[in-house]
Amino acid sequence: VRGSHHLLGYKCLPSYHPAACLRQYEWVPILTFDLKKAATEGKTKDIVIPCRDLVVNKTAAEIADACRDLQQRKIPISIDIEGYVDAMSCISISDRPNYSFIVPFAKNDGSSYWPSQEEETIVWQALSKLLADSSVPKVLQNSLYDRFVLTFSYGCHVANTWDDTMLKHHELYCELEKSLAFQASLYTAEPFYKSDRKSQDQDTFYRYCCKDSAVTLEINQKLEGIL
Repeated sequence: VRGSHHLLGYKCLPSYHPAACLRQYEWVPILTFDLKKAATEGKTKDIVIPCRDLVVNKTAAEIADACRDLQQRKIPISIDIEGYVDAMSCISISDRPNYSFIVPFAKNDGSSYWPSQEEETIVWQALSKLLADSSVPKVLQNSLYDRFVLTFSYGCHVANTWDDTMLKHHELYCELEKSLAFQASLYTAEPFYKSDRKSQDQDTFYRYCCKDSAVTLEINQKLEGIL
């Protein structure tokens, strides 16, 4: 939870102890980031959590319509997958930091999400066309992994990888961690949420994936203003 502000009767922001930073000197820049955030948050007493509309219940037809709409608009989108080679459970798509929707394929128990092959085919066709459309810029965190899984396991090519937040962050601070959770603690006001990945509640897990793509897009926009 380092870097996440919380309410314990008052605002607080966990960070490394200054004395510990003297012994572990690589923590100093992280403490500096946290102190800057504390200075900003200290100007108001209220905790303002980013409001994100995370949609996890679209029908196959609605997902197909959303993919076609994004193709027509040709704006940058962020994508994030959950799963491994030959075992992808879902992918989320975000076109703005406060909105993301899930494209599900498997439930937590490993069974197929879609009750019919026809519905799953409709979803895959729309998704693959969107990802292969080179006129739609894609933003990812550690894009090599997601693109490899999609291409190697599912024959789904991701064209026009416009930005990779992991690499973009590395250009600025090569000595710091590269995880999405760490970047979120530096560049956003999103409280720590990564533990939701282990949730057995299906909607909580899907919202976690949605939040990943929305946070990635927000981080990329913040980095745009720095680089």
